[in-house]
Amino acid sequence: MSKKVVSKATRRVSDRQQKRKSSLDISMISLSDNRDSSMSIEEDSKESVSNFTKFSQKLLKTDYLEEIIQEGETEKHCYCTLCECEILCNNLLKHIQTKKHRKNTPNEEIELLETSIQTCKKTDVNSLIGTNKDREDTRGYLEFIAFLMSLKLSYLQIEKIGFFLKDLLQKKKLDFLKNFAFSQENISKLLLNVSFLIFNKRYMKTFLRTNFLSV
Repeated sequence: MSKKVVSKATRRVSDRQQKRKSSLDISMISLSDNRDSSMSIEEDSKESVSNFTKFSQKLLKTDYLEEIIQEGETEKHCYCTLCECEILCNNLLKHIQTKKHRKNTPNEEIELLETSIQTCKKTDVNSLIGTNKDREDTRGYLEFIAFLMSLKLSYLQIEKIGFFLKDLLQKKKLDFLKNFAFSQENISKLLLNVSFLIFNKRYMKTFLRTNFLSV
């Protein structure tokens, strides 16, 4: 990181901190009343308040972000010193990619901004994938979803299949996947005989004693 650029960013942050502190000292009530109208709380209405990220230094993935982003007025907000606005911690990556933030970023800091954006994106992906076991589970999940979508099933149908399989898994009733085949011939025979059994319940025990469905 360029010491010259960081120095400029540091001085700018210091000036804005002093300005912000002075504004607070003049009138806390005025700041509170005008905050909603003069400061943009980005995406606040779209984000679930029950699932937010608390501010911490771990949120700031690069030295550059530590220079331009500060703690906000609440634990779920952070403050951008370039745009002079508060944002949800959840939306930090979204914010630094906005046209507004780029416009407020000095030209000599654009490269640092791009590096910070890429670092945050990689961190998000890694946290989603997680450990090797998580990677395997994620890969299997995506393959399963892709297969169902290739069958042109609706999102609702995919959701119902997913819930059904999870229910069978919890009840430990998935062994049939190993014990039975899914060929068209077997499925056809199964449906024909199930229909037969519905109307001939007295043959149920006899049917089950046969190995008709054995693989």
